[in-house]
Amino acid sequence: MPLNLLEGWQGYLMTDGYAGYNAVASCPGVEHWVCMTHTRRQFVEAKRASPKGKQTRADQALAFFAQLYRIEREVKDAAVDARFAARQQKSLPVLEALRQ
Repeated sequence: MPLNLLEGWQGYLMTDGYAGYNAVASCPGVEHWVCMTHTRRQFVEAKRASPKGKQTRADQALAFFAQLYRIEREVKDAAVDARFAARQQKSLPVLEALRQ
């Protein structure tokens, strides 16, 4: 069980949605992050389950993910500081729109 393994640990915890990490994620000093690839996969599955030809919220979400992936491709060879700046300037607004 992750809680036993990570007992007392503090920091950033990125998970793939496995519920076993929820107890650790709720501990003081732990900031829980989710894997965007696994998050995107949920929207892909929702799109597959939606009626053919119908525009859904899954389509909207996947369009935001496409924007994020495009930004990452643009900066993949850039220096760390340049990637960080691009993510702050370009990706954060897309993430906020996705959240909305």
